[in-house]
Amino acid sequence: MAPIKRIVVLVETSALDSAALRRAIDLARAADAQLYLLMCVFDPMVERAATLANAELQRTVRDHLLDQSRRWLDARAATLRQQGLRVEQEACWGQPG
Repeated sequence: MAPIKRIVVLVETSALDSAALRRAIDLARAADAQLYLLMCVFDPMVERAATLANAELQRTVRDHLLDQSRRWLDARAATLRQQGLRVEQEACWGQPG
């Protein structure tokens, strides 16, 4: 079996410190693997705003929500890096499939 090089963790805004994230951190430490934190942000009310109001307002709110997520991920990644982990992070806007 090939060694683990990268562990991708889907981080939810409703569970910012989930059991899955804690397990992935432990596994990354044990395997000396890179941790990739991915947060997909979506709010159906923001999507609906484009049809009900103004597309510019929708972009502003969406950008604000993404910025909040990115700031949290940046802070979490910085903490993990201080603990010796290799971490990348990404927040994107995406509707659940």
